[in-house]
Formats: sequence, structure tokens, C-alpha cells
Amino acid sequence: MKASVVALTVILLFGFAPTVTRAQMFFAMKFGGGVDVGVARHFAVRLGEFNYYMTRFGTSDCLLGPGEPCGINGKGTQNNFTISTGIVIR
Repeated sequence: MKASVVALTVILLFGFAPTVTRAQMFFAMKFGGGVDVGVARHFAVRLGEFNYYMTRFGTSDCLLGPGEPCGINGKGTQNNFTISTGIVIR
């Protein structure tokens, strides 16, 4: 990346997340994006990156016990967001 070049990034990931006891795997996904601004040939500043991370656990094998719903909404879905900034080394 050359200095002063702006790069947009987009991510989309699908996969599986294990339960605490690793007895089962449930659906998980993550998507988001960010903006990098080049400041030198091998360095950039990440102005911001925003990601949404969702896991969907069932009603078994939870910390609360078998048959109890996982997640803070009682339906097994956890919604998380991350925002970050930093230095990128290429």
C-alpha cells in the first residue's frame, strides 16, 4: 500500500462455535468492515473497523444446565459488536 491510499475491507465468515463442554457445535457468523489509510509503504492506520458477531446456541449443554436456553435473550442467540482501531503492518 502506498502512502495516502485508502483501503476498504469487508469480511463475511460463517462457521460453528463449540459449547462450553465442546459436546456440540452451533451456528456462528461474523461480518463487518473497516477503513485503512496508508502512511508509508509497509504501514497504514486503521481508522476504524466494525464487526457484528452472532452465535446461535440450542437449548442443551448450557452453563444453566441441560434443557435451559442459552444466550441473554433466552432464545439461544448472542449478538456481539466490536469496534477497533490501530496500526497495520503489511
